[in-house]
Amino acid sequence: MVGGVVSGSAGPHSRIPLGATVAHPAPAPHLAMMNSRPDPATKTYRDLYVGNMPGGMLDQQLKELCEKAMEAAGFADGPGSVVQARCTMKFAFVEFRTVEQAANALNLNGIFFMGQFLKIGRPRAYLGPPTPATTWPLFVAAKIQENPSLKDTFPGLAPNGFVGNAAVTSAGGVSNRGDPTTKKYRELYIGNMPDGITSEQLQQFLGQAMSHTGLVPTPDVLHQTRVNGRFAFAEFKTVEATNLALNLNGIPLLNSQLNIGRPRSFDGNPTPHGNWNETCALGLDGLKAKYPGMNPPLQQIMPGSVIAASALTGGVALPVPMPSRPPSRIVQLSNMVTLEDLRDPQECDDIEEDVREEMMKSGKVLSVIIPRPKTEAGSPVDESVGMIYVEFESVQGTLNARKAVEGRTFNGNSVGADFYPEDLFKEGKFVDVRKIKMAPAPSVAAPIPPPMPPRPAFGGHAAPPPPRYPPMGGFPPRGPTPAASHGAGRGRNATLPAWMTKS
Repeated sequence: MVGGVVSGSAGPHSRIPLGATVAHPAPAPHLAMMNSRPDPATKTYRDLYVGNMPGGMLDQQLKELCEKAMEAAGFADGPGSVVQARCTMKFAFVEFRTVEQAANALNLNGIFFMGQFLKIGRPRAYLGPPTPATTWPLFVAAKIQENPSLKDTFPGLAPNGFVGNAAVTSAGGVSNRGDPTTKKYRELYIGNMPDGITSEQLQQFLGQAMSHTGLVPTPDVLHQTRVNGRFAFAEFKTVEATNLALNLNGIPLLNSQLNIGRPRSFDGNPTPHGNWNETCALGLDGLKAKYPGMNPPLQQIMPGSVIAASALTGGVALPVPMPSRPPSRIVQLSNMVTLEDLRDPQECDDIEEDVREEMMKSGKVLSVIIPRPKTEAGSPVDESVGMIYVEFESVQGTLNARKAVEGRTFNGNSVGADFYPEDLFKEGKFVDVRKIKMAPAPSVAAPIPPPMPPRPAFGGHAAPPPPRYPPMGGFPPRGPTPAASHGAGRGRNATLPAWMTKS
């Protein structure tokens, strides 16, 4: 000991004089991160929900899987990105150390482990803005496309040559045929189903409709259909075929006109499309001319995420942050009322009372405004018609209301709940806030896809133009559009189309 300072190595029983100075080595950066305590106030933003869990999965197994995937993807700034994992029989929650790591971990959705593709997303308690993300199969496939030597460095690789079940094709693209992680982008909701139609008949009907109208070259485009009374779901084999099938909306089948659209589980960007009358009148080329970007690739449909072409970026692009509207005390509800409802004063009053009663469960309601049509039937209406505007006393009321209506449907359409600018509300100006263009994010990692046309004010689909020939139960002949008096159809009161009848 020299000058009161310990020299050499002190053993476990060495005495250190009072006031002596002992030099301790600075902790390694990753140890400092591991020892830091996350802010409890941000836990809601640091938690992720994990579904489709394999039986018997342990907390430690899930934690290690997430940490390995984060490190392989470059999302972790050192070990210890996962605080803990809490597994049950069917689902789990994973707590990450930082808000940024949790946001990046959304890209692990669809990772393959113990024979299952895990579903990873925000928990119901999350009230923040939507976070853009891709899926793990697409992310890994693009990374391997950029550098094939990385194939063995990623966890979550499914067997049989698949990368997390998204295969890299010989052309360098990513195949999504039958990919479970893209199912919500390959599925359509079908409402107003007639009685007595089986799943096999519906599948044949849709496939033949797309083939006869030239939307697809062959009718073998569906994986399966599931009929449940007055509605059904159709799962297509590819995302491209699914996008094109949106143009069948309004097709007659027996005594019904089918309502075809996205299911409520769809969380992607809207895709422009026509309807059955337009498909018959315009054909595929005419639809493409009228609706530019009618059939975008999966990468543009997925919310806020772009996997850019190799020629543009040389590899995978990180998710593009999507702008979110600032919270306000006003919430705009969409897809809850129809023109028929609004033209009936008594019905409209009843709806207003029902909405007020329901919204009061979320907070103190100051006013409810439902714009009504001022024109006769068949005339153009203001874009605010079909919207409902609810004014709360505080922003917390709108936050609660948006959470309460999340996932609800009305007439087969997902109910929308968007913040509405308070300045417009005070001025008495009512528009469809979804059509107000938001400023793009200040910095992006890849080209932003071209803006999609705004969604219609209500009902889920644009109003069809006057048909060039009456709606029909069969299909028009291929080639030039037939004249109005020569429509090829069986009429709405016919039985199944002839091509569906066994010979």
